[in-house]
Amino acid sequence: MPSSRAKLAGMTVEVSDTLLAEVVVTLRGAGARFALLHGSRVTGTPAARVRWVATTRKIYADEAPRLRRSHREFVESVRRGR
Repeated sequence: MPSSRAKLAGMTVEVSDTLLAEVVVTLRGAGARFALLHGSRVTGTPAARVRWVATTRKIYADEAPRLRRSHREFVESVRRGR
């Protein structure tokens, strides 16, 4: 069976061409789902891109305090051994 070399996290491994093709199709599908749900980062009008970036940044800014608190609580629980 033909194979290709693939690099992941600094390691190079042999991957069958069949598996490689399946992975590519799956990743492209995931990219299409991401673009559909969250807006494409590549195509669209400049106004749509600005709106998408602003919305994404606002969502992140709204969620950032909760994320930081969650990270602090996790670190504290690991430190305490829970």
